[in-house]
Amino acid sequence: VAKAALAEKEKQLSTALTSMSDGFYLLDKDLRYVMFNRRYLELIEIPPDIVQIGRPARDVILEMAKRRFYGAGDPEKLTRERLALLASDASVEREIKTPSGRIVHARKAPLKEGGAVVTLTDITRRKHTEEELRRSEQRYEAITSNLPGVVYRRIRHKDGVISYPFVSPGVRELYGLEPKDVVADGKVMLAVLHPEERDRFFASLDESARGLAPWNLEFRVITAKGEHKWVRGSSHARRAPNGDIIWD
Repeated sequence: VAKAALAEKEKQLSTALTSMSDGFYLLDKDLRYVMFNRRYLELIEIPPDIVQIGRPARDVILEMAKRRFYGAGDPEKLTRERLALLASDASVEREIKTPSGRIVHARKAPLKEGGAVVTLTDITRRKHTEEELRRSEQRYEAITSNLPGVVYRRIRHKDGVISYPFVSPGVRELYGLEPKDVVADGKVMLAVLHPEERDRFFASLDESARGLAPWNLEFRVITAKGEHKWVRGSSHARRAPNGDIIWD
């Protein structure tokens, strides 16, 4: 009965590992393969017959190094470095770009009795999305930096705090403020409000927020250089899923 129960558990574990979207392998204290799944074989991009239960991880890592899985460099040196990481008692995370262009996030966790468990996640799509977003933000900043006035995003959080996660460079000319200072602390932007305008300004935000109506207001400010100016602000309001009110 005990053997049957053990066999059933091993079958369940094998099924679970096979269906994982991440690659996985387990090494013993001598850094030999104890277990791995099919996804791991797909991610490391070497012939599957090279990876065998009981085989030293060194053989596989060396073959991967020769195929430039870890980038340019002496295969023996790269192999020694990775074996040292696997043998250490520290948890390690790294991103690896494979010869095919795939980007893999590897996470190694040491085991108390020696050895390690390693998971590998294909993050190629996410990294490409992040890169496209970065390029989009650069294009947006290039456009807004050439527009008159100030382009911004204002957020009133549920606790009432107002922040400005994006402010165009025009805030320098209009208010004498640095964009990074405003992004770091929304109070910097609000501080330029003329004392006699503060109540009217915040009341206008309340009204806009209640019905998610467009916000339009002419009001006075005192710039960081002490200049008195009349400015006109316009933005559209929307409610975020978490309840914050966002004006763009």
